[in-house]
Amino acid sequence: MTPLNDLSVRLRDADPVPREPGLPSDAIAAMRQAIVAATPAAPGPSLTFANAFAMAAFAVLTIVLSMVGLRRADTVGGGGKASPSGPPAVGYDGRTQLLFSTPGGTRIIWTIDPGFQLKEARQ
Repeated sequence: MTPLNDLSVRLRDADPVPREPGLPSDAIAAMRQAIVAATPAAPGPSLTFANAFAMAAFAVLTIVLSMVGLRRADTVGGGGKASPSGPPAVGYDGRTQLLFSTPGGTRIIWTIDPGFQLKEARQ
């Protein structure tokens, strides 16, 4: 047996709670009644006109902003796909460069080095 299991067994053996008698049913009922009596009554849901109006206004605002955002994405993005700007170009050092531009104006330049080799093996 490992020391951790031994400690677990020893703690369970030394625990007095399993050997103690339970509370009588009348004591359990009295305790339950005291707890229920001490608990304040929970207020019911109150849906006032102001709350209903605020929720409706929030829903309408969310829908309008979503529609405006979708319309703006359609006019600005044009699909949101990057496309090559032209045929591959050769850089000043003889490496091939592939140029991309996104509809938002971001330019991506990939430089391809045909002589590239990894120095160490990947695992």
